[in-house]
Formats: sequence, structure tokens, C-alpha cells
Amino acid sequence: MVTPRPLLPVHRGQIAGDDPTTDGTEPDADTTRVGVTTGGRRTRRSPLVARATPLILALVCAGGVVSGCDLRLETAPGALPELSGSARLRDAAARSESAAATRAQSLSQRVASCQECRTALDAVAQDSSTRLEALGGLWDPWNGVTPQDAQAPAPVADAPLEVGEFATWMALSAQRDLAAATDPDIDGAQARTVASVALGRLVSARSLADAYDVDLDAGLAQVGVLDARLTDILRRSGTEGGGWDLAHLLEGPRSGAEVLADGAVAGSAEGDGHRAQSGDPQGSESGSGEGDTSDAGTDTQSGGTAAPSLTEDIQTSPELAAAVRTWDCVAQTLPRAGVVDRSIDDASPRADRLLTRASAALDAGVADTREERCRLSESTIAELDAAVLSADLDLFTSESEDVRRYGVTLVTQDLNTWFTSGDALPGALPGTAAQ
Repeated sequence: MVTPRPLLPVHRGQIAGDDPTTDGTEPDADTTRVGVTTGGRRTRRSPLVARATPLILALVCAGGVVSGCDLRLETAPGALPELSGSARLRDAAARSESAAATRAQSLSQRVASCQECRTALDAVAQDSSTRLEALGGLWDPWNGVTPQDAQAPAPVADAPLEVGEFATWMALSAQRDLAAATDPDIDGAQARTVASVALGRLVSARSLADAYDVDLDAGLAQVGVLDARLTDILRRSGTEGGGWDLAHLLEGPRSGAEVLADGAVAGSAEGDGHRAQSGDPQGSESGSGEGDTSDAGTDTQSGGTAAPSLTEDIQTSPELAAAVRTWDCVAQTLPRAGVVDRSIDDASPRADRLLTRASAALDAGVADTREERCRLSESTIAELDAAVLSADLDLFTSESEDVRRYGVTLVTQDLNTWFTSGDALPGALPGTAAQ
């Protein structure tokens, strides 16, 4: 890793310790390959409206407003209140959205000829800005004007400048936030909002990768280098917070590619009763996952079956029971969409997948709250997809970590189904009214 020289001026397009660009400008968005950059901008609620400020770190300074809940105010005069719980999670997500919106807009302005690329980048910029607003903006207790001798919020690091690495970074930060939202100490409504934001960012990442025809995991190695470099810069400067916080995903027991494909908590076998991706949050007695010969890991959205055992929290979860009811109701509605409305030509296979998923959950002990005859007002495939995803996101409102982790598995499967089926992708905030 290149060791940055601390406390030296850093130019735009340069990481501390690297050679600056010859003209101080960013290369064309079609060919650029640079890491964390500096912008010297301070953003309020929207990342797209900025003003210049001096900055010597490889960071972009940003500020705004989020809810003051979950703040610890027992601090010295001038010191920042300590963020905790929901506020810390929301601010981490907001920082990612702010950086993503700024980077996408910058890259779009430098696209030379690829109209599809520019359209994809503009969509990322707009959707990230929308998600930032939904989160309440960036946290700044001083409302953009830091008092003399008071501590300012930690600056926000720029997103990677090369498009492939930018897409990888968005996907990793989305998986980071999905995993963080499983903490039962996080308020349920807040956890659901952050989970929706994370899914939207994941959609943006995959759509951008598709537009540029790059693999989403192709930038893993370089993002890991940049994340470590940023961490070192912050440590040397004595700055608390403001990093990407991706090391635990990139250096954990599962590869970065597995994290991107299945989710940050999927398939974990930590001996703590969580094995959500395999459908067996109860895990083996040893916690190693060895000896599991069931087909529990089969993707239930693809017609497989869930594991035969679930933790008691999941079995008794009213959120999961409601989700099963929705799956069954959508499955009952799909034939009408295919035969009467003619809005879908593969209604039967889709209905079978949902019914298989529902039956597996019921067989595992989940309460049966299905309606004998159910009809939804929604009839288009986009509306029915959204209904399933919304029901699965509701698992994040549970007070149980097991249930929330199972929710990560379900929404990840939902999103994978969306991409593989060719259905119209969800909007900036999947599973919400804003979708």
C-alpha cells in the first residue's frame, strides 16, 4: 500500500502520497482510474449544491441535517455530540449517498461519447440525491456554520473515481448498511428505511456496471486498497469517523465476491444462531456449518426450498407470517395478470416460485395467516414485484436480529430475481411508497 504523506496539500484527482495529475483535472469518465479524490466542498441537504472550503485531506467535507435522536449530549462545550444507534446508521448511509451523487454527477459531465453511460450516471446522481433526502441529509449539529473552537463533523470521503471501482464501492457500502440494519437496537422503522436505501444503492451499482459492461466484483481489489489508504489517512490526521468502513466485508471469512452476490450476513456460521442465507438461522451445534447436507442453501425464489428448521424468533415472527400471506396473495393474483390483463407471459412459473417459498416457510413452523381467496388491486408485474419486496422489507421492523437477518436473505433474493427476470427495476427507494 502506498503510504500517504500526512498534512500536505492534496489536489483534486490525487491521493496523499500519489503524484498529482498534470493539469489538476479529472480524466474522462470513460477511461478514468483514480481513487479517493478531494473536492473541498461542503454540502448541505443536497450533495449537488456545494461551496468551496479549504481541505488538506483526501476527503470531501460535507454537512447537513438529520434527526437529533440517538445523540449523546454529555460532552464538553464545543465537542460533537456522539452519534449512536439509528442516527449513526442513517449518517453512514447518508455519507455514502452524498459521495455517490457527487461522483456520478462529476463522471457524467466527463463522458465523451457513450450516451447510455451518461444516462446511467445521471440516474445514479438523481437516485442518490433522492435517497439522501429520504435519510434527512448529512448530520451537522452546527447547521453548516461551525462555531469558533467547536469541532466540525468528520469530512466525507469521495467515492472512487474509476467507474468500475465506483460501482463496486456502491455495492459494498449497500451490503454494509443492510448488515448494520439487522442490529435489534436500531429502531425498526429506521432500519427499514436504511435497508430500502441500501437496496436502492445496490440497484444503482448493478445498473451502472451493466451500462459500462463491467463485472460488479472487478473493482474489489482496488477498493480494498483505497479503503485501507483512507483509513490510514484518517488515523494519521486524528480524524474520527468519515471512513468507508468496508474492511470487515473485504477481509472477513467470506470473499468480497460472495458478499456482493449473497449479502454481508448470508451464509455466515458464527455460532450465534444465524445462518440466514442457508435458510437455517439456527445453525449447527458447532457453529461451523459442517455436516449440513440439506438443500437449504437453494435460492427459494428459483423454486428451491428453505431449510427444515428456523429459530423460534423466525417461526413466531408476525412480520414473516405477513410476508408469507403476501407471497401467497401475489401468487393467486399472477394468473389473472397473465390471462386477463395479459401484462405478463410467465405468470405460472412466478406463482409456483412464490408458492414454494410460502410452503417451505409454513412447513418450517411459520404461522399460517393466508387468505383463502385473495385479490390485490395491483396487477402489473412491477406492482406485484414491489408488493413482495415491501413485505420482505417489513422483516427489518422486527425486534429480533434473527428475523432481520432472514430479511436480508429475502430482499437479496428479491433483487436477484428482479435482475435475472428482466423486469423493470425498482426506483430510488425500493419497497416504499416513493418507489
